[in-house]
Amino acid sequence: MLLLLDVVTRAARLFLLALAPPLSSPEPAPAGNPIVAAILAALLLVAVLYGAVRLRAWGAGDKRLAWSAAFAWVAVAAALGAALYFREGRAPLGQGVAFVAVPAWASLALAASALAGKKLPRARTAGRFAALAVLTASALVFASASSWLASPAQMWWDALRRDGEHPRAIGELTRKPLGSRDFLAARAIVDECLRLHPGSCRCQGERAEIAIRAHDFVQAESLARAAHEQCPGNGDLRALHAETLGLSGQAIRAEEEARRALALGGAEARLRYALALALAGQGKDAEAMREAKRAVELGAGRSAALFVGSSALVKGDLDEAARVLGPLVAADPGDAEAQYDLGLVADRRGDYNAARSAYLAALRADPSFADARYNLALLTFRRGVVEEAKHHAQKLREAHPEDPRSAELARSLGMQ
Repeated sequence: MLLLLDVVTRAARLFLLALAPPLSSPEPAPAGNPIVAAILAALLLVAVLYGAVRLRAWGAGDKRLAWSAAFAWVAVAAALGAALYFREGRAPLGQGVAFVAVPAWASLALAASALAGKKLPRARTAGRFAALAVLTASALVFASASSWLASPAQMWWDALRRDGEHPRAIGELTRKPLGSRDFLAARAIVDECLRLHPGSCRCQGERAEIAIRAHDFVQAESLARAAHEQCPGNGDLRALHAETLGLSGQAIRAEEEARRALALGGAEARLRYALALALAGQGKDAEAMREAKRAVELGAGRSAALFVGSSALVKGDLDEAARVLGPLVAADPGDAEAQYDLGLVADRRGDYNAARSAYLAALRADPSFADARYNLALLTFRRGVVEEAKHHAQKLREAHPEDPRSAELARSLGMQ
């Protein structure tokens, strides 16, 4: 039912976006009341279809009106199909504009031509001029939106410029630089967001998210605390602050904040993960694992799944670790930490090829990943592939000259 409501609402928004791109966002934020929004959207789409049928009946015998009605129906069908396809993170809704705009504007041009011909029967070129005027208007409309029409990234920027609290725009824009561990570029995007919307709670929170991905947990806690203080009623920021308290080693305070926030309600999945971090920091591993698994079940996402996977590895439960980590790698092959943990699973199972592939995938995602480089050197050395082991040992020494494992590997491989 929710899927149907969402598709109908997005289809109507896409239809309006195809007619007037500058007037609405390439990726509209979810409606506050999905039922009311879906009802209004359905009324709009039904009105378009009904109007096309009535216009065709009124001008029976005029092929232009018949084609106009057909194109209107095609435009509505394209809007529904595109709304169903461009959802759940696949792409911004604006990606479907071309599929809807062509039949929609063709319908308008044909209808204008037919109506002008009927109202001005003596003017032979009236229909042509009317169609040309509609097509010119469509060209001007789309020229005004040309800055984002051809680029999904620009669509997200346009959505962010319109709404600093957009639920997905800032995350989509920082996804690529975070995936390549380009934290400076990710921070530049957040800084621009805050320049456009100085009071944006979501962009404030994204600053802390970037610090978490950079493993700068002290800064992450400071940023999350500042964001929470600026937006005290925001449940997501409350959960983010509790999480950063756990990550920065303030386990007791993290537990207090997480339990207090759970009592207030909201963001339960992330709060369960924050509670797991707090409990783990106090040595309560069984309770922490229970809370982390619950967080994963509630949809907490990558961080909670990594926690469960690494905890399962520590306990020696390789099947559980593989079960939780597998979907992370399937969703994002460039997730260095998930690839590394899966490499550990394969390594402990004695699966040389799978372990080597996973370690290499982790290094492709993050060439500075010292643990992956070290384990890969050990893996190949144990296998007897000494030259490759020496290569990885040398890479580790160049990238991390202060790492004591570099000297250890060099001695083992006779490189000193």
